[in-house]
Amino acid sequence: FDLFAPSFLEGITEGMTEAKISFEHNPGQLLKVETNFDKFTGFNISKTRSGREFQIEVNGKELSTDNLFTTNIDLEDGNYLEPIITWEREPLLVPEITIEFLCFIPQSIGKPWSSFNFGEIPKEMENRKDYWFKGPPDLAKGTMYATTNDRQNAGEEGGFKIKTTLKMNPLNIGNLTEGNLMQTTEVGPSQVVHVKEGQIIPGSFREQTAPTQANEMKITNSDLNTSIICFKAKAAFPFTDLPLSLTPAADYHVCVELTHHQNGYTIAMKGTHDLFPAYEARIDGEVVYEVYPTDGPGIMNLGFWSSDFMVPSRNYSSKGPTSFQAGTRTEDVNCTHDYDSYLLNAVADFVIDY
Repeated sequence: FDLFAPSFLEGITEGMTEAKISFEHNPGQLLKVETNFDKFTGFNISKTRSGREFQIEVNGKELSTDNLFTTNIDLEDGNYLEPIITWEREPLLVPEITIEFLCFIPQSIGKPWSSFNFGEIPKEMENRKDYWFKGPPDLAKGTMYATTNDRQNAGEEGGFKIKTTLKMNPLNIGNLTEGNLMQTTEVGPSQVVHVKEGQIIPGSFREQTAPTQANEMKITNSDLNTSIICFKAKAAFPFTDLPLSLTPAADYHVCVELTHHQNGYTIAMKGTHDLFPAYEARIDGEVVYEVYPTDGPGIMNLGFWSSDFMVPSRNYSSKGPTSFQAGTRTEDVNCTHDYDSYLLNAVADFVIDY
C-alpha cells in the first residue's frame, strides 16, 4: 500500500511525503507488516522451529513473551500507542494423539478348552476367554496346545502378542523428537500345555513372554509441518528349542506421517507385516486397519510371506491458539487478527527400511 500525499503527510510528520505499508502473510507461519514510519516501522510474527511457539518483533526488536506482550510507540503529538497482544494458553492443552499398531491371535484360530475333553482347564486359565490350538507333536512331551488371545476382532478389549504405541502432542508435529514422543513396544504373554493320550500332562502348563527381537524407531521432520515416524517390532514364539534366530516370528514395519493444516492435521500409515496372526491399527482408539489370518501359524506365513498395507490420509481437527488480539490504550482502537496458527495437518507416504 503506497500513499503519496506530501501536503497531508507533512502535517503529520515533518519531511514525510509518502506513506508505505506492506503486508506479508503465510497462513499459520508468518504475519509481517512493514512501514516507512519513523516511530513504528512494523511488526513480525513468525512460527519457530518448535512448531508451537511464535517469535514476535516490533520495530525490529524481539519481544520476550509468555502469553502477553506490550510495548509503547511514541507519536509525534506527544501521545503514545501501547499495543497489547495476548493469546490464551489453555488451548495448548490439546488432546494428545495415540497411535497403536498391534498383532493378536484371534479366537477363530482355536477352540474353547471344553471342546477338547482333556480334563480340567489349567487353573491359571480359569475364567479367561483364550481359546486353544494344536501345535507340533513331541514324542517325549506330548502334543503342544497353545493359546489364542482372548478376543476375535480388532478394536475389542483383550490381549495381544506385540503392540507398539505412539503418543504425542499434535502441536509438536514438525518438531517431533524422542524427547516429546512417547513410544513403547510390548510383548504379551503366551501359554501352552502338553497333552498325551488325550489327557493334559500334569504340571505341563507354562506361561512365558517372548523377548523383543526388534524394537526400532526413526523420526524424520521433513519440514515445519510434517513428521514421519517409522518403527519395527518382532517377537518369536517363546516355547521352542530352536535358536531364536531360526524361530518363526511375527513382525511388522510401519511408517506414520503427520502433517499440519489450517484446521487440524491428517494421519496416514504404510507398512508391511507377516500373514500371521491378525494385525490392527488404531488412531485414538478407532480401528483404521484390520486383517485376519486364514491359517494357523507356520514357517511360510511367519517368515517367507508378508503383506503390504496402506491407510490413506485421514483428517482430524484440533483446537489451539488461533488468534492474536491487539488494542490500544490511547484511543478506542480494537482489532482482532485470525492468525491461523499452529494446528495441524498430516499426510503420509513413506518408505520402509526393511
